[in-house]
Amino acid sequence: MHEPLNLCFIHGRADLIEHLRTLGHAILNLRPEEIVFDLPAALETAGFVPDAIIQTERLGSRTLLRGLPRLSCPKTFWSVDTHMNLDWHGHYGKLFDLVLTTQKAWIPRLQRAGIARVEWLPWFGVRRPFTPHPRRSRDIAFVGRVTEHRPGRMWFAQFLRRNYGVEPVEGLTFGQMMDWYADSRMVPNETIFGEVNFRLFEAASCGCAVFNPNISEELTELFEPSVEIELFEHVFDLKFLIDRYRADPLAGMRLGLAAWERVQREHLPEHRAGRLLERTLASGGSAATGEGARKAFTLACFALWEGGRMDMSSDRVLEMLTSLGDDSEVLAARLRALAFLDQREALSELLGTLLRKPKAGNLRLDCLCSLAALRLKEWDLAKLFWYRYVESLKNRVAPKPDNAAQLCRLWAREQQRLGDLMRAGFLFREDRHLPMTALECLLTGLQADIEDLRTYQRLSQAVADVTGAEPGRMGFLSHLALHDPANWRLSLELALTHLRAFRLDEGLSELFSARDIAARAGEQDRLVRILAARDPGGLLISALEDAE
Repeated sequence: MHEPLNLCFIHGRADLIEHLRTLGHAILNLRPEEIVFDLPAALETAGFVPDAIIQTERLGSRTLLRGLPRLSCPKTFWSVDTHMNLDWHGHYGKLFDLVLTTQKAWIPRLQRAGIARVEWLPWFGVRRPFTPHPRRSRDIAFVGRVTEHRPGRMWFAQFLRRNYGVEPVEGLTFGQMMDWYADSRMVPNETIFGEVNFRLFEAASCGCAVFNPNISEELTELFEPSVEIELFEHVFDLKFLIDRYRADPLAGMRLGLAAWERVQREHLPEHRAGRLLERTLASGGSAATGEGARKAFTLACFALWEGGRMDMSSDRVLEMLTSLGDDSEVLAARLRALAFLDQREALSELLGTLLRKPKAGNLRLDCLCSLAALRLKEWDLAKLFWYRYVESLKNRVAPKPDNAAQLCRLWAREQQRLGDLMRAGFLFREDRHLPMTALECLLTGLQADIEDLRTYQRLSQAVADVTGAEPGRMGFLSHLALHDPANWRLSLELALTHLRAFRLDEGLSELFSARDIAARAGEQDRLVRILAARDPGGLLISALEDAE
């Protein structure tokens, strides 16, 4: 039990704060609307001297706190949508002593970004009474916005509509949404990038039978599979679960009740509040100060601007970056800014400077230099930066790229080898942005040669295990299959990708096509063995057998 403290929250959850108030702590909960907010000035105006500062990421509009280094108390940032905002959280988090993330799988990526202390703090549910399932009016509910910008969710909604007559609901207040769940027996879940999301905790808080994509090990630390929630690999699995629990409503109530009880034991606001305060008070001393803090804040602003989430003039962007000096991270940002602004003369001048003062062996910087030269149609210079990078590595022979697409593939291989696959949540535009990741390098290579099949192959392989990337992978696989129609493996991959993206009819049709192609090649047994390894539940093999 801590002595009463002065706690400053920025966009803190009301139920979590209320629990801390009941323990005797004084709370100032600030809810700024502006993107850049002067926290020391706000504290002075309020006459509040904090013992700790805790900022919860606000979804939608972003909030960057100015003046954090002037505050000596422990500071925590709770990254809620890490899976969508790592591009700026990786900088902004350095201003805090502790970064908490709701996504355990993303801790290593935050650490690679240079944040000293990162820990897992999952989201939480709410305390609600359990309503027995026979008293609920609907079988299935899904609450969420469906738009063409999220094709995976659009296909998910179409599956529920066509097979069960379920219409997604949106525009509800939080209370209305929870009442909707409390009047529903089953809640199939869908995620953006395989994250543990709010819907899981909300539906479990209402005692619904939740069917969740099998996304990560952290999920099983929160709820026990087959006891408290059900997991599915693809839409055929999901259909099996829905049909099974519709036929056995008592089993669905047992599942929902077990999930509800788990929330009461471990996932309520008071459970998170205690952990949040405990870790914050133990975290002092890791926040950036001085020039390091100024750089972190500036690069966070730049990342938001580059992603179209913060308005700044081009002159202001370049002025901020130029004022930071010339370490590799800042130089990389300057290259990206000049390319985005299409300031070709300044970009060429900076490349010349970097060539004369080499910082060889820095993958990100050398890659940006090489592909910036490619943007300027300076082919020899683009290759030179590639050779310079490879020469800095021991015992490596530099492949000699013959064209722009191959050069992009080589850079992609290096980016992926070091763990930089993609910037999730960042809308990459090949004609404006310089590539920062393996996927972006490959997309740039595709722009250089739209017919390069090796690039399509690499793109398909790169996103094979990325939840949420299925719509793009369908396009890559379809293009490859068009050029190699006798390849049943491509048809099988396309079938599984359709099924992971909730396209039931298309997935089954492609699966039967793969079987037929394999049969003509005398390799149907091999297809079945591969499918058995990829589909542990065996439902797809049963579907093939039933169709014969």
